Amino acid sequence: MEFSKPGVSILAAFVSIFAMLNTMYISVIDIKSENMPTLSIRQDGDDWFVENIGSGPALDPEVTYRMRGVRGWIKGQILYPMKAGEKIIARKVPKDPIGIRVVYRDIYGNEYTSTLASGRLKVDVDLPFLLKWL
Repeated sequence: MEFSKPGVSILAAFVSIFAMLNTMYISVIDIKSENMPTLSIRQDGDDWFVENIGSGPALDPEVTYRMRGVRGWIKGQILYPMKAGEKIIARKVPKDPIGIRVVYRDIYGNEYTSTLASGRLKVDVDLPFLLKWL
């Protein structure tokens, strides 16, 4: 079986493009994981704490909460930027909410949401359109 020269060139170009896209994808994932904030929410006594258990800073964290019998999320407070490992008390959250949510950004502008409801923490990230395809 013989390959024509144009066919070999096209195949080589496809392999090269695939390798380049794969390298870009791995690089983006590495950079993101090195600077990814993850905010955890927990109660200690009557107080609620927000702690950055991730590896990067969390910018503009805003705490909201839900109460039984009240529709929607109630604004709690905006916290100052949190470095990795930092813990802050959420003073405006009552002791018995049915859910607590913190919305924050990383240094690249990606938005994250940490939600604590029924004792379970869920973290969501909203990546820019281009990064979703890489």
